[in-house]
Amino acid sequence: MNRVEIRSGFASARIGGLSGDVQKERLKVLKPVYDSEISFDFLKFAADGMSFVVASDMREKLESVLRGLGVEFEVKGDRAVLSVHAVNMRDEEGLVAKVVSQVIESGANIEHLGEMHDRLLMLMGESGAAKAKAMLLAAYPEAEA
Repeated sequence: MNRVEIRSGFASARIGGLSGDVQKERLKVLKPVYDSEISFDFLKFAADGMSFVVASDMREKLESVLRGLGVEFEVKGDRAVLSVHAVNMRDEEGLVAKVVSQVIESGANIEHLGEMHDRLLMLMGESGAAKAKAMLLAAYPEAEA
């Protein structure tokens, strides 16, 4: 592991309770979000809905759009992305599982996880991200903050 970073200033949205043709129902949510010029990351589909992350300054606008649609939703503020960088992370056997386990042991609640060949991106509350970062830096002193 060579670097651990925190990017703050996010809100996470979860839309649920979609039924019938869930694909069409997702479009009924995504189109108004797009039309409102709200950008998002970490899009994940669930059996009855979806979730994604927006910049904190878009939270109220997103909530207004979702309320107008009458869908079941929850938006949580004070979210951060903890980025753990390691060259060829997937090639080092067990490293991803070890890092994720350590983050969970720190008390952080991972809400979304994205994995790439050289990094893990984990969405969580800002306080959890700070605890996880401190734990990882103590476990991997060679890593940069």
